[in-house]
Amino acid sequence: MKTYLLPCGCGRELAVTPADAGGESSCPGCGRTVPVPKLRDLGKLREAVPVVTKRSSRWSAGHTAILVGLLLAATSGLLSLVFRTQTPPPTADVHDIERQMQATSYVNAYGNWATELRHRPIAPPLTPEELAYRNAEAVNATWRRRFTYAAAAALALALTGLLAVVLRRAAEGRAGAAR
Repeated sequence: MKTYLLPCGCGRELAVTPADAGGESSCPGCGRTVPVPKLRDLGKLREAVPVVTKRSSRWSAGHTAILVGLLLAATSGLLSLVFRTQTPPPTADVHDIERQMQATSYVNAYGNWATELRHRPIAPPLTPEELAYRNAEAVNATWRRRFTYAAAAALALALTGLLAVVLRRAAEGRAGAAR
């Protein structure tokens, strides 16, 4: 529907439509009542140029932050699962130790402990396989920790993007309500 500009005595222009033809309109500036021309004379008034507001795009930097954050969080989370703790190799044959213990008398066991084992650790030195496992586990723990931190940072990025999108929509809603 076309809108026309009706001049008021105070110098302001009132926006009127063909639905207002033949009636009256009050000026927002001075409050005076101004008669609106009839429909056939309405075309003599200057036509109002519609205000075209640029509609913001649907996809924003906030949306990009959400997408990138969630993708990085998922990738980092999966990679931290890849570096999970693995089952260590057996350090000794448990059954062999039990057989040796059953074959030893209590007196001999106490004598061995009192003379030899009391002053040194019970654990034997690590085998090359056990040492390699411990080193690999230390590297895995480091990478697991790094990927967990990366996933947390990526989730923070996604939440920041979500906050930006929500605040932008709220600002657009307030701007639309003000018009």
